Amino acid sequence: MSSRRKSTCRAAGLLLLLIVVPAAADELAPGPADFFPFGVYIAGNRPLWGMKPQGMSLAEEIEWACADLARHHFNCVWLNNLSPQHLDLWLEVAERHRLRVIPQGGGWPMYFEHGRGWQKGLETQLKPWWFEFARKYRNCRALLAYSVVEEIPPDRRLIEAIASLTRLVAEVDPHHPMIVLHNKLSAAELA
Repeated sequence: MSSRRKSTCRAAGLLLLLIVVPAAADELAPGPADFFPFGVYIAGNRPLWGMKPQGMSLAEEIEWACADLARHHFNCVWLNNLSPQHLDLWLEVAERHRLRVIPQGGGWPMYFEHGRGWQKGLETQLKPWWFEFARKYRNCRALLAYSVVEEIPPDRRLIEAIASLTRLVAEVDPHHPMIVLHNKLSAAELA
């Protein structure tokens, strides 16, 4: 092969690489299997509540919290008791600070309240709500995972219901898993 032809082939290869790299940058951020979360568990609706901020708006609190997490080299924030109306703001600010978000709701249906009567609402309320929620956020770069419930008892029916909800969300959004925070070994083993 002539040196001119080799040069042309190298230039074409470089051009192809330059065309492919920007497209790859637009893909989703690394998934949970490729990401080690290092972060904090924080109140989603008032992240600075414990500091008793004077006159700060929720947007200012979220901005301060995300900037502070990034400054301390955290890459993740787990939002508890979050109202879904605040999630878009969290995701926007977190992405700007290169953080990933795990939202955990503060009530039914975003949070799987497993007291009496949950069986009635599983198919009619919880699953339809999560289907739409996962569909809305399935391409979100700042989202890491969905947290649906925590501290559950070792109840086979409850664990099977969570598993069916998890499968539903995985079908709609294969990029962000649904997770459960266990504090009882017997429930974790059963799950």
